[in-house]
Amino acid sequence: KSLKRRGLIKADALSVPSFAKVRCCAIEFHSSVIDAHCGLKTEDKDKDKDSTCSTNTCTICSFKHDDVVSYGQNFYKHDMIFPLWQYKWKRLSGDVTLAKINYDEGDDDDGDVMSTSSTSSISGEDEWSNIEFTNVGQCHAIVVWIDYGVRILQDKGSGSSEGESDRGKIGFKSISTGNKFNQQAVRMLPLPVTIEKDNIDSLR
Repeated sequence: KSLKRRGLIKADALSVPSFAKVRCCAIEFHSSVIDAHCGLKTEDKDKDKDSTCSTNTCTICSFKHDDVVSYGQNFYKHDMIFPLWQYKWKRLSGDVTLAKINYDEGDDDDGDVMSTSSTSSISGEDEWSNIEFTNVGQCHAIVVWIDYGVRILQDKGSGSSEGESDRGKIGFKSISTGNKFNQQAVRMLPLPVTIEKDNIDSLR
């Protein structure tokens, strides 16, 4: 938008991407990850036979993790960047949109009008977001990634109720960083939260 304002690009130029959604979900890490990265202890039945950790030392798959463990109690204060596909974890919730950054003008994929101001706008950044849990387990962390919305032309006629085709109309395709080809931001919780059948609907 600043490029348009300064006349460096045409007023009708489209931004790629048009918007970005900051997304997150709650997860449970395998005990080996928890032992190595934040020192939180899980039940013995979940212990990895290749993981041997105590207060001052930790060995996982024959690799010493002492230096990492020494900072473990402070990891919840900072975001960490993990290639999550390399770790053992399971999802405990659905995806939640924390904020939306609009780079372009016009309607977005939700049918909302994107900002027409000369600067990018961020929606939802000062609002509380609820995470609805869908699976029981120990919630150890929140994972954050970005979904980018890119404008595309509809190449197939969908046949609307009025009999019109959507061919040639503008749509959006999502390009996500929440996959094995990217790294994700992880914020550990100070202490794990137990999600059980009795409280799965009440925890937020």
